[in-house]
Amino acid sequence: MVKLAGTLVLVGAGKMGGAMLEGWLAGGADPARIVALDPSPPPEMKQLLARHDIRHNPDVATIHDAQVVVVAVKPQLMEDVLPGIVSLKV
Repeated sequence: MVKLAGTLVLVGAGKMGGAMLEGWLAGGADPARIVALDPSPPPEMKQLLARHDIRHNPDVATIHDAQVVVVAVKPQLMEDVLPGIVSLKV
C-alpha cells in the first residue's frame, strides 16, 4: 500500500466501496487518512468505520488535503453525488 500524505476520500461505502475499504485496511492503509462519504452505509460498513475510527460524512468543506478521491457509487447516482464533492480540495 502506498503511504498517503493526504486523505483518501471514499465516496460510497456500499458493497463495492466497502470491499475496497476492507482491502485498503488489510493492506496497511492508515484509517486516520481515510474519509467515507455515504449517507446510509449498510450496518456492517457502519461497524467497520466505527471499529477503525474512520471519519464518516464530515462536511466536505473541512477536507483540505484530499489526495485520492474514489467514487464507488452506482452510475445512476453519479448526477446526485458529484455536485456534493466538486468542492474537495485535491
